[in-house]
Amino acid sequence: MAIILCGGATRRPVKVTAAAVSLLLMCVWIEGDAQDPGERLYLFIHSMDDRLVMKESVRVSQKVTIVYNHSVEKVPVLEVYEVRGEGPLYMSELISRDPLLSYPGYERYHVLPWDGESEGPVPDDLDRSTKDWFVVRGLERAKVMPLAVGSDSVNHRILVGRKVIALGDIAEPGEIVKLIIRME
Repeated sequence: MAIILCGGATRRPVKVTAAAVSLLLMCVWIEGDAQDPGERLYLFIHSMDDRLVMKESVRVSQKVTIVYNHSVEKVPVLEVYEVRGEGPLYMSELISRDPLLSYPGYERYHVLPWDGESEGPVPDDLDRSTKDWFVVRGLERAKVMPLAVGSDSVNHRILVGRKVIALGDIAEPGEIVKLIIRME
């Protein structure tokens, strides 16, 4: 315990514990590490030649969902990503009606029946009945994503909060776009 004198003859000494000092230092550290109020995080969608196609405001820990119909298996797929700051998105969930999706590396995860709940946004028009749906959680995969925009039947969409971005409306089928989080 330390005693701090608060200046002036009429003020009393204040007792300060080590825990209080630690708390004060932690608050100063957190405040010092805060994002500049003039800067915001955005999900940027760029063409392969780095032309800005679209940007959408996001925040740290926000979930972003990419929804599409698998071009081979013909089943709906939801890929849920987490914003962790500037850089890549981190995949946290994969939800689909096909438990044997042929994505490399998923075989080492437990595929569970989907309970209808997701960490990220789910399209309003999605049939959320849990029958025949499966989920893979805890993926923790960082991705700076080039994404080939699918045909109308693939129907690629990005959900940011309640906003739905239809990739077919901002890029041509077959065009490759990149998704990245940056501060501006």
